[in-house]
Amino acid sequence: MQKRYRGIGFAPFAALATAALAQAQLVPAQTFDASAPGTVWLSSFCCDRTVGWQFTLAADRDVTALGVFDRGAPSPDPGMGDLHEVAMWNATGTMLAMAAVPQGTAGTTLNGDFRYVAIQPLTLTGAADYVIGAFWRSAAFDHFPDLEQSGIQPTRHPDVTFVSSEQLFGSFGFPTVGSFANEFLAGTTNFLINDSGAPVPVGTNYCGPAVPNSTGFAGTISGTGFAIAGGLPLNLAAANLPQDEFGIFLASQTQGIVAPPQSQGIRCVVGQVALFNRTGEVRNTASAGAFDLDVNTMDMPGTQAAILAGETWNFQAWHRDRNPSGTSNFTDGLSVTFQ
Repeated sequence: MQKRYRGIGFAPFAALATAALAQAQLVPAQTFDASAPGTVWLSSFCCDRTVGWQFTLAADRDVTALGVFDRGAPSPDPGMGDLHEVAMWNATGTMLAMAAVPQGTAGTTLNGDFRYVAIQPLTLTGAADYVIGAFWRSAAFDHFPDLEQSGIQPTRHPDVTFVSSEQLFGSFGFPTVGSFANEFLAGTTNFLINDSGAPVPVGTNYCGPAVPNSTGFAGTISGTGFAIAGGLPLNLAAANLPQDEFGIFLASQTQGIVAPPQSQGIRCVVGQVALFNRTGEVRNTASAGAFDLDVNTMDMPGTQAAILAGETWNFQAWHRDRNPSGTSNFTDGLSVTFQ
């Protein structure tokens, strides 16, 4: 049976995709300044090889993105000159996460001198060693700094301790051929740590307060997760709603004001609007008068498969109501810009 979304103000299946969001405090595992004139630059003209470094982690931490060094000019600028696969392994060589930093800039985030691709958060256990490494093809013109010869001393996260430089010749894989106590390959790769300990709210509420529903309160929307494109967790939550009514989340890149017929509320997303009404996405307020949804930003409803870095999306929740007869209402809106 087709569900009826009374008072939304448009056909439920006319939608472009989207998403909403939140952010945590994301900190690079290491930072350094490679801009000095005396910096010694390396590449991989000799051969294909995986290059990276081993480190010890002192406490449990969530890794949210993997990155490779992006020098800029005279290397290709902006972005990477070649695709670089990058991965995290444990000390015995089991791959824990992998990403591909593409040629150019698409789908990446530049933080300092490193270009990152988001991964599903990876929890690394403390008091253990790990290896991060990336593949440099012989044809690639992407440079990275030799931290040892350049005399560059990185500042690292308090829980991250350098162990050794690592490499593997000929292919992309666990870099175990040649462990070097000096840091000449440590400038190749980096990773972002969620330093807040847990996801925290992000996004800016707008179009509020909403019109009060039958509870006498205005419905609210909030988001938690990570304001980074690429599939990191995003949770949307609606609260202050009537009990035992069903509802859905909406999203659009355009803000506006619409008073739909058969609704007592105001819709604050306009234009091409996505409805989270696929199987498993329609929610019920139950006895708490609230509902939430874990959103996969890589599989959005409508024609756009994923949210992209640099886009701003606006979110809102719609719900049924009896006030006193059958009607509907909305929460306020939530605007989120993705990195």
